[in-house]
Amino acid sequence: MSRNIDLATLSEDKIRVLMKHEERMEVYNIDQGVRETVRAGSRQLMEFILVGLDELYEFLANSMFTSTYFRSEESLQYAKSAKKRHWECILKCKFDKDYYVAVDSVGRMHAKINLPAHLYSAAYARVFESICAQASMSRGKIGTKHLLSLNKLVSFDNELTLAAYYHHKIERAELIADDLERMRVHLANG
Repeated sequence: MSRNIDLATLSEDKIRVLMKHEERMEVYNIDQGVRETVRAGSRQLMEFILVGLDELYEFLANSMFTSTYFRSEESLQYAKSAKKRHWECILKCKFDKDYYVAVDSVGRMHAKINLPAHLYSAAYARVFESICAQASMSRGKIGTKHLLSLNKLVSFDNELTLAAYYHHKIERAELIADDLERMRVHLANG
């Protein structure tokens, strides 16, 4: 594990969860340097992200493949605002309980509305593409080091969110299967 943590003070469940996330962060090579790089560029990166979100949500609103996920302009703006908050959370590089709750919430919401998983990943790709394009024109304010560091965080976040998404999809399928079994038993018993 990459941080010094006194495992003796934690429960076994918390140790397992912590080690799982610590292992993922280590595999993604998200160390203190990556966090400091992203934090140092966070103001400029957020400006780029806001442009990327504008472009993304304009596309989502106008695409025949995605516009049906938004019932109204208000629902589109709500989603955009939530995505902005999530990007702010990523840029803070504070991977604490609040972060993991937020990731779970995003995964749960996308599972609830039956958003195909590839649309979530594609949204990240579109915003990241916009960030890179803007950075290339920023005359060095945001450079390769910032983009590579942010890419690690975005990939990490995307993986965790999709894991939460599939967890909630499976949970929902299990509830439906349980309901169907109860109905079958009820019908069989007359």
